[in-house]
Amino acid sequence: MENQNTEVTVHASQYRLFSLKGIAEVFYKPAEFFTKLKDNPKIFVPYVVFVLLTFASLFLLKDLIVETQTSSPQFAANMEKSGQSVTPELISIMKISTLVIGTIAMSLYPLVVAALALFFGNFVMAGKGSFKKLLSVALYGGILYVLGSMILIPMMLAKNSMMVSFSLAVFATDYGMESILYTALSKISIFQIWKIIVVGIGLSTIYNFPRNKGYVLAVLSVGLLSVLQIVFAAIGAMFT
Repeated sequence: MENQNTEVTVHASQYRLFSLKGIAEVFYKPAEFFTKLKDNPKIFVPYVVFVLLTFASLFLLKDLIVETQTSSPQFAANMEKSGQSVTPELISIMKISTLVIGTIAMSLYPLVVAALALFFGNFVMAGKGSFKKLLSVALYGGILYVLGSMILIPMMLAKNSMMVSFSLAVFATDYGMESILYTALSKISIFQIWKIIVVGIGLSTIYNFPRNKGYVLAVLSVGLLSVLQIVFAAIGAMFT
């Protein structure tokens, strides 16, 4: 019985160690890491890390996010139509909403990416991959993106502006964050491209696809969500 307990403890420790090491390895040796992950996919630890990093990012930026929202012409117009005014209570509610809804929405992101990868990989490209393995790849790709994006937080806070980016959106700042052009160009960023490449490596490993086919699958899953966000921004602009 004691030996069994010891084996369970050692196994749990190895599980956490491998899961946490993957957060670093996905940056500098993703092919090797995903080869090991293929036979031993991890979900719990990377999911917790992904959610905590997302929450931390939103917590640090919540004041700036709400300030940006309340200073937009669209927000002012909506408040005027409703006959409401910006009160401290409303600001507090908006900050809490940013944290809670933002974290929940982002926590669903890897699930959607994995579902899209499963659809295109299994049914369109005739591959064989399990949802668990694809979700694991999506999680580590998401962690890479969030950690990379967190580099921008000190610069955003220093400039007191959300319009700080390692993307082509820097050329569309005059149009505002809510513009279709800014939204579209913001998707062409260093960390977005890096994430697609890393996820593509992971998907090609899971499916035993050629690397180029893995990149295509990554674009169809990760990239499609970016396209949908641009479409929603365009639809929103039509009704403002």
